Amino acid sequence: MSNKLTKDNYELVSSLLTIGAAALAKKAVDMSFEAGTGRRPPKNPEADDVSLTDVIIYTAATAAVGVATKILIRKLLISQWKKHDGELPEGLD
Repeated sequence: MSNKLTKDNYELVSSLLTIGAAALAKKAVDMSFEAGTGRRPPKNPEADDVSLTDVIIYTAATAAVGVATKILIRKLLISQWKKHDGELPEGLD
């Protein structure tokens, strides 16, 4: 029996870490938006009390932080995976 970590294990761990980090990142964006603008983050872009500017800023910030978080998680996971197993599972190099 090989002690090599599998592609399925990698994808599962990567997905779980990304979901957890995305939830924390969204919370951070929400708090930052509220602190910076004094208004609650726009949850419904079609609400009468939400400006298009707020929607665009909030959406752009959420997307940027989300993508950066995903990249960071993947880089950290790959680094730790290589330390533990020596290489990534086949098909993920």
